[in-house]
Amino acid sequence: MVKLTPNPSFSLTIRVALPNQPGMLASVTSAIASVGGNFGQIDLIEQTRASTVRDITVDAYSTDHNEEIVQAVKALPNIKVIDVYDRTFDLHRGGKISVISKISLKRQSDLAMAYTPGAPASVLRSPMTPNKFTI
Repeated sequence: MVKLTPNPSFSLTIRVALPNQPGMLASVTSAIASVGGNFGQIDLIEQTRASTVRDITVDAYSTDHNEEIVQAVKALPNIKVIDVYDRTFDLHRGGKISVISKISLKRQSDLAMAYTPGAPASVLRSPMTPNKFTI
């Protein structure tokens, strides 16, 4: 299979716990880079003297590539993968588009006037442009 460019369509966030020691984050980023992951944001979620928790956002080129990236991190010693979030799936959870009326539609008659078949004709007879009425 041809390897495509990593992109946000296959974006994931990996939450990792790692020892709070120099080079530990570098080992995680190196593992991700070695399998072709493209980095986005890296957030520090929690830090103590002993450990840190970070969210690492990575773009991949496929769902298989996502799994390859996660496995590369899981293979590291002293690094714990706490969770993996599919950012694209999470964006779609609960829907992503809504339609909101610009006018109050409290009664059936309000709706009838807003969506009546005769409205376009009256709009076209107006001296104002139709876009002033429809947008």
